[in-house]
Amino acid sequence: MQRAAFEDLAVWKESPDRKPLVIRGARQVGKTWLMRQFGAECYKSVAYFNLDEDVNLASVFEANKDPYRIVELLSLVAGEKIYPRDTLIIFDEIQECSAALNALKYFKEKANDYHVMAAGNLLGTLLAQPKSYPVGMVNLLDLYPLCFDEFLEAIDPEIFVYYRSIRKDQTIEELFHRRLLEAFNYYLIIGGMPECVASWKQYKDPNKVLRIQRELIEIYENDFSKHNGKINSGRILQVFRSIVPQLAKANEKFMYGVVREGARARDFEEAIEWLVSAGMLNRVYNTAKSEHPLPAFDKSDQFKLFLFDTGLLKCMAGIDNSAILLKSDYQFKGPLTENYVLQQLQGLFDVAPRYYADKRGEIDFVMQNGTEIIPVEVKAGEDKSAPSFKRYIAEHAPRQAIRFSKRGYRRDGSITNIPLYLVRKTKELFVSRKMAGVSVLQSSVWPLPSLVAHRGAGFLAPENTLTAFVTAKEFGCRAVEFDVQLTADGVLVLSHDLELGRVIDGIGFVGELSSADLKLLRVKNSASAPARLGSGLFSAGGS
Repeated sequence: MQRAAFEDLAVWKESPDRKPLVIRGARQVGKTWLMRQFGAECYKSVAYFNLDEDVNLASVFEANKDPYRIVELLSLVAGEKIYPRDTLIIFDEIQECSAALNALKYFKEKANDYHVMAAGNLLGTLLAQPKSYPVGMVNLLDLYPLCFDEFLEAIDPEIFVYYRSIRKDQTIEELFHRRLLEAFNYYLIIGGMPECVASWKQYKDPNKVLRIQRELIEIYENDFSKHNGKINSGRILQVFRSIVPQLAKANEKFMYGVVREGARARDFEEAIEWLVSAGMLNRVYNTAKSEHPLPAFDKSDQFKLFLFDTGLLKCMAGIDNSAILLKSDYQFKGPLTENYVLQQLQGLFDVAPRYYADKRGEIDFVMQNGTEIIPVEVKAGEDKSAPSFKRYIAEHAPRQAIRFSKRGYRRDGSITNIPLYLVRKTKELFVSRKMAGVSVLQSSVWPLPSLVAHRGAGFLAPENTLTAFVTAKEFGCRAVEFDVQLTADGVLVLSHDLELGRVIDGIGFVGELSSADLKLLRVKNSASAPARLGSGLFSAGGS
C-alpha cells in the first residue's frame, strides 16, 4: 500500500536541516508501518524499539543524556551495530517514555548524523507535555487516514492511472466519470483506515470492513476510559458520541446542549481540545470575515466538529451501505459528504479551512490560498448552488468559487464545479494565483515538487538572480519560484518589487524603464544585471 507521506520522508532524509522526526497521528492510521517500510526501502538497516512493549528500554534514556552512549546501549539491545546515516533508528510509542522524547533534542544537538524517527499515539503524546519537550529540536509530520487518491491506488490501480493523468480543463469521459464516482461511493463506506482498506482489497467483503470499523471505534472508546489525566474520561466519551447527532442538525455548529442537556462550554471545552489534539476530531472555526488572513477573524466559540475518518463516521451513524451504493436519499447524506471533503482538504493548504456564516446563510467552507479567499460549497448529489452561496458570490465577488458535487468538471459562471472524487487535486488542478497581473495555474503535467526555493535561494544569494537559482539547485531544490515584471518595452524581467532600490540599484519603477536601461543597473551586492526571461528557462540580462 503506497502512502503519499513517503515523499515527505524522502525529503526529510536528504534535507541538510534534518532533525529527529516525530510522526503524529491517531491510533491505527499507519505510523508504525510507514516508518518500518520506509526504513526497509531507504536504509541499509533498521533499529526498531517499541517503548510500550519493552518497558525496560526506559532506563536507557533515564540514565543517559549522551546520544552516543544511548546508541551504544541500543546497539546491544538490538544485537547489531547502529550506523550513522545508514541505520534508521525508530522509537515507537514514544509517549510512554518522556525521557526518550527528551533525548531527541540531544540527537539534534550532538549526534544529528544519526537518523531518528519517533511516533506515538496522540492519545497521550500531546497531552503528556513533559517539561523538557524538545521544542524546535524536532521535525513534525502529521499522518492521516488514507485520502481518496491513496485509497484509489490501492483498490483500483487501473483507474488510478487515469485519475493521476487528469489535467486542468480536461473533459472526463463519462465511462471514467462513473467509475470514479463508484470508487468515491466505496470510499464513503470503507474510509481511509489502513486496516479497512487492506481488508477490502483482499476480501471485497463489506461485513469484514464493518467489523473492523466497529472494533476500531471500541478501541478508541476504551482508550478514553483509560485516560486518567485532569480531563474527565466520561466527558471525552460523551463528546465523541455526540458527533453524529451534532452533524445531523440543520445547523451543524457544535452545541454543548446536544452532548448533555443544560451543558455549558466550561463543562466540555477541555474534552473537545483533547479529542482535537489526539487527531480524532477535526475542528472548523466560523470566521467573522471572509478576508485574508482567515485565522485573524476566527470566532473561537463557534465551530463545527468532524470525525477524522469518513468510513468510521458512516459506521457510527449506522448508514446502510445500500443507501450509498444505490444513491438513495438519506438524512445524513450531506454531513457525510462534508466530512469527506474536509478530510481530503486536510493538509492541502497552509491555512486550515473555515466556514462562513451570517444571519442570511452559511457557506460550507472558505479556503485561503495565498491572499486569496475561495468560497466552497459541498453538494452530496448533482444539484446546483443554494441561494446563500450565490448571494455570497454576488456580494463578495471572489475571483473564483468552487462547488464540489457529483456533477462532472464544468464552469458555471464564476463557479467551478469539481467532482467529489477530485477534491484532493483541488490545489494541483484548479486553484490559481495572480502574479504581476498574470494568472498562473498549477498543473499536474509536471509532478508537484517537494522543495521549492522562494525567489531562488533568496536568503543565501540575491533574490531572483541566476546565482540564487544555482544555489537553490545545489541545496537540492527541485524547483524555484520567481517574480516577473514587464518593462516599458515589453521585456519580462525577474523582480519582486515594482520599485527599484531594495534589491536593484536605482530609482523609479521597473515598468517605467526599458530593458536597455535595466541592463545598466546592477543587483545590490552583485556584479550582475537584473535577470530577464530568455529563450530558455531564464538567462541573465547582460551576461
